[in-house]
Amino acid sequence: MINSKKFIKIGAKYKNMANKHYNHVSGVKKETLACNYLTEVKNFKIIERNYSCKIGEIDIIAMD
Repeated sequence: MINSKKFIKIGAKYKNMANKHYNHVSGVKKETLACNYLTEVKNFKIIERNYSCKIGEIDIIAMD
């Protein structure tokens, strides 16, 4: 017999994984839109994307 509580718990885990993937893909698309806006409308030069260091990450580094 299947333990329904365990089944629900496992299902929730995969749902959370799917949400994280969707959020990542959505974030990448929005970051690309922001880069396009900065380069095409504001004439900025993108120096670096997704720069990581000890204290965290900077999504876009741009210069005018």
